[in-house]
Amino acid sequence: MIMNKYWFRQKNYGYGFTPISWEWWLMTILLAILIVWMVRLQINIIAENFIGLLIVLLEIAIVSIIFLKLSQKRSTWTLGWRWGNKK
Repeated sequence: MIMNKYWFRQKNYGYGFTPISWEWWLMTILLAILIVWMVRLQINIIAENFIGLLIVLLEIAIVSIIFLKLSQKRSTWTLGWRWGNKK
């Protein structure tokens, strides 16, 4: 059964989300493991040429964008820069 609760809330200052549940931490740890695994798996490609490095950076960017989109679906707000509570 899937719970309909939020994993993130908006930050008061800056860009991004703040965790409000353990699922966020699990998701972030999995993202870090995935990125490290991708780099280690392709370390020979990175060392051989500049194009290999660009390919790995593009893969990391794609995975990070997917992470942000999934995070946004589990947040109470949209991504954007915040300047705190304006009075």
